Order: sequence, then C-alpha cells, then structure tokens
Amino acid sequence: VRLMINNKLMQLPTDAVIQMMDGMTGSNVEKIEIITAPSSEYDAEGNGGIINIVTMGGKDFGTNASLGLTIGARWAENLGANVNIHHRGKNIAYFADYSIVRNHNMHIVKMNREFTDNNFRQTIISYSRRENITTQQNLNAGLEWQVAKNTSLNFLFTGYHRNWKLSALTEDINRVRMDSSITTGMKINESNVWKSATGSFGVQTRIDEKSEVSLSLDYLFFHNDNPSTYENAVIIEPTNSQSFNNVDVDKTTPIRTFVAKMDYKNQISPSVLLEGGIKSVTSTLDNNVLVQELVAGVWVPDPMFTSYSMLDERIYAGYFSTKVQVDNQLQINGGIRYEYTQSVISSRGENDLTERRYGYFFPTLSIKKSLGMEEDLEISYTRRITRPTYNDIAPYVFFWGPNTFSAGNTSLYPAVSDAVRVGYSYKHWSTSVQYSHVRNEITMLQPEIDDAQNLFYRSQNLKYLNTIGWSVNYSTSISTWWELQSNLTAQYQSGQTSSFNANTSLQLFSVNVNLINIFKLPRDFAIEISGIYQSRSLSGISQFLPVGSLNAGIQKSFGDKGVLRLSMDDILYTNYWRIKTTSPENGLNTYFSYNWHNQFIRVAYTRNLGNTKLKSL
Repeated sequence: VRLMINNKLMQLPTDAVIQMMDGMTGSNVEKIEIITAPSSEYDAEGNGGIINIVTMGGKDFGTNASLGLTIGARWAENLGANVNIHHRGKNIAYFADYSIVRNHNMHIVKMNREFTDNNFRQTIISYSRRENITTQQNLNAGLEWQVAKNTSLNFLFTGYHRNWKLSALTEDINRVRMDSSITTGMKINESNVWKSATGSFGVQTRIDEKSEVSLSLDYLFFHNDNPSTYENAVIIEPTNSQSFNNVDVDKTTPIRTFVAKMDYKNQISPSVLLEGGIKSVTSTLDNNVLVQELVAGVWVPDPMFTSYSMLDERIYAGYFSTKVQVDNQLQINGGIRYEYTQSVISSRGENDLTERRYGYFFPTLSIKKSLGMEEDLEISYTRRITRPTYNDIAPYVFFWGPNTFSAGNTSLYPAVSDAVRVGYSYKHWSTSVQYSHVRNEITMLQPEIDDAQNLFYRSQNLKYLNTIGWSVNYSTSISTWWELQSNLTAQYQSGQTSSFNANTSLQLFSVNVNLINIFKLPRDFAIEISGIYQSRSLSGISQFLPVGSLNAGIQKSFGDKGVLRLSMDDILYTNYWRIKTTSPENGLNTYFSYNWHNQFIRVAYTRNLGNTKLKSL
C-alpha cells in the first residue's frame, strides 16, 4: 500500500512512513481516502492501492488554530502534544502543524525452533525483553500563493526526528544433546535515530478555460544513525564452562531523493478529459555497517558482518489517461503508464553487487455504470509493481540471538501484479469480488537455515501468488443515536515458493472482520466501540496466526472549549504477531512471536482557537 498526504505520494521508505504516521494526531485529519484502483496518473508502485490522508486545510477565510494534549500508557507512560495553525486570505494561505510524542514501551520477543542434528531432536528457545523509549517530532508547513489570476505557487516543508532507545535482555537456550546445552545471555543497548527533511515547490497555471499545467520539484534528505552494543555471556552445560564477548555495531545510512513531475490536463469537451505527464525519481544512499568484536581489550572488525554498500536508483515514467462521461449513467476511465527502473547496489571491491534494469507498461481501465438512485456497478483492471525496498535488499545482518539473524537479500526481483475487480454498491452497502495474479510476490520474514544451522529471516520472492477475494461493507444509522460500520473480507490464496531446496505449493483461506459502533448520547457525549479480527493468513512459507483487537472510547464535547476523549486500544491484549513455519522438507519448524504491547489507554484534549467565519478583505 502506498501512502499520500494531501495528494502527494510519500517517497520515504515504508518503515519511515509508518513512524511518521505514529507521530500524527487524529485531530489534524479531515478525511482518509481509499483508492483501490489507482489511475495511470499515480505511480504504479504498490499492489494494495493508495491511502490518501487529507489534513485540515482550512477552506474558510480567516485564521484558526488548535491545540492538543495526550496522556496515556502502554507498558509505561505515553505523552504527546500537537499544535496547528491555518490561515487563508484573498491571495495567500499558509499552515503549520507540529506534534511531539514520547512513548515508553516494552516489546516481548519469543522464538522457538526445532531441527534434527545427528539423529537428535535439537531445540532452541529464545526470550527477549526489549524496553524502549521513543521520542518523535513531526513538522509540516506549507504556503499557497495566488500570484496571478490563473497561476498559483505552493511551497511545502516536512520534517521529522525520531530517537528510539532500546535496552534489551535476551536469553537463548540451545539443547544440543540430551545431556548438554548452551545458554547465551545477551544484553543489548541500541540507539536508532531517524531524521528527514523534505522541501517541495509547485506551480499550477491555467492556460485557458479548458487546459492547465502543473509542475512540482521535491528534494528529500533522510538519515539513519543506528549504533548498538551486544554483551554476550555463554554457559555450556554440563561442564559449566563460561565465556564472554562484546560486539559493537555502528550503522549509518544517508538517503537523498529528487523528484521532478509535470502534468497536463485538457477538458476538451464537457464529457471528455485528457491527462498526461512525465516524472523522474532519483535516489542515492550509502549504507555503512561496522561490526567489531572486543579481543584482548582491542576492537577488531568482523569481516563477515562489516559492509559498505551504495544504492543508485532511477525511475522514469510517463502516462496518458482519459476520462469519458458517456452519459448520465456511464463513465469510462482508462490510461496507460510506462515506468523504467535502473537500480544498482555496489560495494567496495564489487562495483555491481546487484543491478536491475527493467521497464513495464501499466494499463488501467475502469467502467462505472449508474443503475439508479444510489446504485452503482463498477468494473476495473489495474497492473501494479512492488519494488524491493532497500531494507529488503541491503547486505546487513541484525542479531536476534547467537544463532538467529535478520538479513537482506540482494537477489530479490520486483513483483508485478494484474488485478480485476467487480464492485456493486446500493445505498448503505457495497460488495466487490477481486482476482489478482502476482509474479515474484515479495514476502517478508521468510526463514531459512544455512550450513551451520543458523536461522536467517529475510524477504524472498514467491514464484507466484494468486488471490481471490470477496468483500462486503455495510454502514447505516440504526437510529438517530446509533451508527454502525461493518466490513467482512474473505479471500483464498494459492502460490508457490521459489527460493528453497524443496519448493512447495501454498494454499490458505482467510477472513477479516471489522465492526465499528458509534453511540451519540445526551449532553454531547459519544461512545465508540470497535473490533477487528484477522484469521490465520498466508505469508510465503509461513503463516501469521489469528490476531484481533477490541477498542473503545468515550468523548465529551464542551463546544468552543474543546473536546475531551478517553480511549483504550487492544482491551483484551490480543494484538501482536505470531508467525509459525512448518516445512519438514526444508528442515523448518519455527515459531516467532513479537508482542509490541499495543494495549494503549489514553486521555486526549483538543481545543480549537480562532474564528473561521472571518472573511478576507
């Protein structure tokens, strides 16, 4: 899934986008749009569609602002504050949003693994308590300037700073024989600092009453500093022999991205709109990882894990699309987009560690037919691409335990999907059926074992993944005080692995249910109760076990004095990862659990200031 904020695609890596969203507050969001079948105007990246978050834009003339405070707890304290100001005059409008969040949390990681070695069923059990404190700041600011009757300029700036500090204790018990075991205690201290700043300039000009041109230039700087230390104590039973070693890891990654985009629109008739444009994205980064081990009081680099790599990626795109309103009942949208990608990863001593050059056409077609009042039928086809992220392909290693690692995979290929969707909506409910075929589907956290019986988790390509899905949505006001929103999604997936010695076929049926109840009570009170359930789901050769969350909140409006909210997420404490892999032919019998402590209780207060009714002179 790709994320847009105010109709601008975020060019950050997925992890960074999620972190930015963690720092956003709901009070700053006006609406969220789901684009299930993006037209060729949008980038072809992401086979899950596009989410567009529209923030409060201040359409009225005048100046207004809001303040917000949040106090809560996950495992420990959670504090947050936000402020935003918007102004709109006759020719100039500007806004600025700032938020800060401090989250003190505890993550629990459990890993179990069984395999046969020399006719003995060997087991490895790992348990880790990962106490972390995250402090994050987000800033968004913008200016719109109507420089002439038909021309406007806009300037945007976004920035964020995230400091994630971790102190963890891990115990790993390796039962190597019936009468012997190796116990490793690992103390981890880690600091992960993410910083980014983005500047954007755009100009829109209307050539005449029917056509307009827009141009935008974006520059993004992104930097990650990730030092960590590991102190290991190893005890071997039954001899009770002990050993100690220290490992120091220093990782820095600066990323620079430049985006240039130009679009042209021409309303050649009241019923026909033509659009076209070109786009260029250039990204460069350096990933410098230094791993050292303390030997006789001297830090000695470890050549197995130390690496320096560089990524140079260039994407060039062009598109053409048309929207035709045949009559009052029939609308046809179609187009085609071409994207060419050149991606090169190199390292010292190996100039072309990985090189990918590929180009694809991405056709789109959508036909929407109105069948009557509040009744529509829509058929669409889209082709999309999912490129490996740098986190997928970077030659790095992350230590979970003495024999368990996360790593990058430099041999990944992009995944290309073709999807057909038929949707029907009538008044308060809608339903759709979709089929998709993905070549080289990219799946994360795929386990594999090397010759030394070490376990690695990394992303892998499937040969293919087919999905047949059915979704139904129903929203209604049961009464003047009770509103219900519901969604049911069922899907059957089948695929085949491509990266194991014994590749296997995969099949699974899964269900997702989401319910939201909103109760409007007297004296400006409101209550919301929501729940989500996801059954067992497919993730390559692994399966995510069922997960769910029950959430509730109550709010009181004080009119012009603000809104007070009390809410709790994951009341039953059931929202965390559990991943199981059973593949005897590949020697895999693993269980991986990551508890993020998503149970979260908080009190939030928001106060609006200013007067949106003021008119510009």
